[in-house]
Amino acid sequence: MYFYMQIYERLKRGTEGKPVMIMLTKFNSKTNKKGEFVLNAEIIESIEETPDTVVTLTNGKKLIVEEPMEEIVRRTIKYRRALHQN
Repeated sequence: MYFYMQIYERLKRGTEGKPVMIMLTKFNSKTNKKGEFVLNAEIIESIEETPDTVVTLTNGKKLIVEEPMEEIVRRTIKYRRALHQN
């Protein structure tokens, strides 16, 4: 797990050291497998709970994730605040 966190720390920061991604957990209901991944918060178009949390991207792709909508919004706000600091 530590190895993945190191990779995440590198991926979530751009070349200028500013955050470029948020971490989410994808859920595949067909296989019941979970997987953490990082997502560029700039390409989130909408988030809805149906009751699963569905993140729609600007390209139309939909992702089902474990995090509730409020948590994704919180992470996105944190990302944007960090991005605009300095």
